[in-house]
Amino acid sequence: MWSSEEEEEEEEEEEEEEEEEEEEEEEEGGDTQVHRHRKLWNVFEMSKEPGEDVDLFDMKWFQCSFKKILQRALRNALKVASKHHQIVQMDLRSRHLDSLKAIVFREYDQTFESHNSTVPLQEGNLGLDMNLDSNIIHENLEEKERIHRVTQETFGAHPQPQLEFAQYKLETKFKSGISGGILADRKEPLRCLIKFSSPHLLEALKSLAPAGIADAPLSPLLTCIANKKMNYFKIRDK
Repeated sequence: MWSSEEEEEEEEEEEEEEEEEEEEEEEEGGDTQVHRHRKLWNVFEMSKEPGEDVDLFDMKWFQCSFKKILQRALRNALKVASKHHQIVQMDLRSRHLDSLKAIVFREYDQTFESHNSTVPLQEGNLGLDMNLDSNIIHENLEEKERIHRVTQETFGAHPQPQLEFAQYKLETKFKSGISGGILADRKEPLRCLIKFSSPHLLEALKSLAPAGIADAPLSPLLTCIANKKMNYFKIRDK
């Protein structure tokens, strides 16, 4: 039989061990938050069979239940726990989880309209003060209005989600009407890799036309990143 003092000491030791475990878990969670922007995160999309009901599940319980599981086992567990048919990796990567979430769930205000809109913009929208000095002549005001309008219609007035790069892989077969050329008998396609990188790529693309660096509108391959939810593109011959 243990005395009451021994029982109290036993309980105190158990409480100390529990507190240490809680502190370790908090430190691990804090470390994840601190280093979340140093990792390159992948995005996956889950889908169900046609006709299956959409069931909501407890996310907190879900996160705690599958802690420290290998990726392959985690994928299978994800499908079972969330009652989805399959899980597929999307062509979307970034170091910023909040931006990935905003793109995947469209949690930002983005509008896509016709570039032929004739509604005039107010001078204040262009950052111009026509009453500042009567001797100042604003050249190409109509063109500046058009560029501003197209940029707003393409990207919106909201801050853009933060992505660091967009990558384009091109595969095309050489075509020529001249027989006997160097590449005429080549069976393998020509491959080209183009990568755009920036600390804030979408904001950089948004500023190209207003800065006079590119024509407006930009190529759809550059403006469709958020809409298509991808920054890895493969371009092949039809």
